[in-house]
Amino acid sequence: MKLKQPIILLVSTIISSSSLFGVSNAYAWRGVATEVTQYLNFGKLSMQYAKQVQQYTTQLNQLNTEIQQHLNMIKNTVNLPNEFWATFAGKIAQVVQIYKDSTGIAGTLMNADDELKQIYKNYDFYRIKNMGVKDYFLQYAYWNKSNSAMYSRMMKLLGVQASSLDNEQQVLKELLDANRGDTGQKQALQIGNQLTGMLIQQMQELRKLIMGQNELFTKVKAQEEEEKARSKAMLDKALAPLYSEESAVIYGNEKNLFDYIKK
Repeated sequence: MKLKQPIILLVSTIISSSSLFGVSNAYAWRGVATEVTQYLNFGKLSMQYAKQVQQYTTQLNQLNTEIQQHLNMIKNTVNLPNEFWATFAGKIAQVVQIYKDSTGIAGTLMNADDELKQIYKNYDFYRIKNMGVKDYFLQYAYWNKSNSAMYSRMMKLLGVQASSLDNEQQVLKELLDANRGDTGQKQALQIGNQLTGMLIQQMQELRKLIMGQNELFTKVKAQEEEEKARSKAMLDKALAPLYSEESAVIYGNEKNLFDYIKK
């Protein structure tokens, strides 16, 4: 009966080793599984975001084409009617919404990257050693900063104030006031064309970031599963003799090792 403590030590050592590459114990004390579960499903969530950003790219391509068509029209027209500018303001309103939504996605994934570093202890190590890519938190932060600077500059050129962007009617009024006459209208269309073109590039860059972050998460999670399987195999191998017929001599009527340990 002197085997009890060594057996307990053996089992606890093997089980402890299985957490070396797993989910950090830092989250165990919270007692709330929802947040951790959300990040464990990060792969699925990030792919949904990537799909959404691809839809933004398609929408922006369509808007870019339509604005280019308007530019071709103005070559043969002295002044476009106000009805046209209402349509143009609607297109700019769509661009504004895409900008806001994409900025929100980047911010969400930036924060998620910070959380994933805490949940997976080998997350940053794998990123640096196996993938050689920059910190995704910093990459998203830089993307947001450059995207915001470009967007603000282009909207200022259009004559639209930041405070007016939530009001389509106000956007229309400011477009009309700032871009009167043939020259002003043509300039507004050119700026709108440039704005959509630049945002297309930004969406492509954002999707590239999302896909890279998803790849990193997928590989880290796969490595964790491999380590879990390896640790389980070590545990099974270590415990195999304890389930043999000879072990019945030691444990008597107990069903297995764990019933014996509980005593």
